[in-house]
Amino acid sequence: MSSTSAKDSANVVAKAVDGDESTRWSSARDSNSDWFMIDLGGEATIQAVKIAWEVARSSAYTLEISDDQKTWTPIKTITETTSLVDDIILENSKNWALYSCK
Repeated sequence: MSSTSAKDSANVVAKAVDGDESTRWSSARDSNSDWFMIDLGGEATIQAVKIAWEVARSSAYTLEISDDQKTWTPIKTITETTSLVDDIILENSKNWALYSCK
């Protein structure tokens, strides 16, 4: 996994996908262009994404996939979220997944 930033050492990118809703990745404060990328370890089918937000959250974001980390294909764009949990159903196969704040 990699990311553009972390707000502090307690909220690193690995916590974005650790399955524990009491932990989180936190990007730098007041940044609208941060992202994190997940290496899926080879081609994988992404069936669903669940994002559990903290109160301070990005209101808009895009999920993208790639085979090579160079060409990214948007698979879901959220222009405004007001929920603390976003459940997104997908059917896509790729090697890499990217979450980017807007």
